[in-house]
Amino acid sequence: MLYRDQRLIRYFDWIVLLLVTIIAVFGLLFIFSATYTTEQPCSSYFLKQTVGLGCGMCIYIGCCLIDYRTLLRWGYFCFIIVLALLMFTLVKGVVGMGGQRWISLGFIRIQPSELAKLLFPAFAMHHFFTQQYDTPSFKHTFLPVLCTLALSFILIQKQPDLGTALIVAGTGLIMLWLAGLPKRFFIIGGLLVGIGAPVIWHFALREYQKNRIAVFLGYGSAQKERYQIEQATIAIGSGGIWGKGLLNGTQNKLKFLPEARTDCIFAVLCEEWG
Repeated sequence: MLYRDQRLIRYFDWIVLLLVTIIAVFGLLFIFSATYTTEQPCSSYFLKQTVGLGCGMCIYIGCCLIDYRTLLRWGYFCFIIVLALLMFTLVKGVVGMGGQRWISLGFIRIQPSELAKLLFPAFAMHHFFTQQYDTPSFKHTFLPVLCTLALSFILIQKQPDLGTALIVAGTGLIMLWLAGLPKRFFIIGGLLVGIGAPVIWHFALREYQKNRIAVFLGYGSAQKERYQIEQATIAIGSGGIWGKGLLNGTQNKLKFLPEARTDCIFAVLCEEWG
């Protein structure tokens, strides 16, 4: 189950590890900047992200030492557990920020939809690897994965969390396309979505979801619906080409940027580094 061959070190993809580490460190740096105050330089958000980054690197190294087939098998069964947790969330989940998306374990909250992002690829790949057919069959190879993907989308969207549901669906469909799902499926599916768009708009989307689409298309008041976008745009523009320097972003420090450590972290980066 564990790799002990020295070739693991020789053929390890050090470039990918380096790029992932650089991106993670930059993200940590700007969370520090977005939450910095003279009273509390290292905020709880920064410390939490630091611990998360450390745990993530440990998991990364651990996964490199385990045979990928074992990881896929574990991921397959863990995703089934995640589906059960998604169902439980709709019944007994913790409500926060307008959605019922978390499960409280007392000392910590977990969000099963985030686990679905991680584990669905393992579920799908394990299913494909265990197929014994010489040529892929829609009924046996792709249909079970499609049904599982549709169930995951529905359960996450019901929380409601349309953004995460679309990410899970999008990545799942890309995997199915790479696995050889016939192109006509995507063509027919795209046509059906296009034809059914008016029905989806009127009956499937909630009011706040319609407002988000409208804001994306340029509608809404700069003092209400578009406030976050307007302030982020001002921050990006005020940084100019070279930026104002680390910890010197005025839009961020004067609290004009809402959710600076999450939704507007890109605006923090641009204002300080250009």
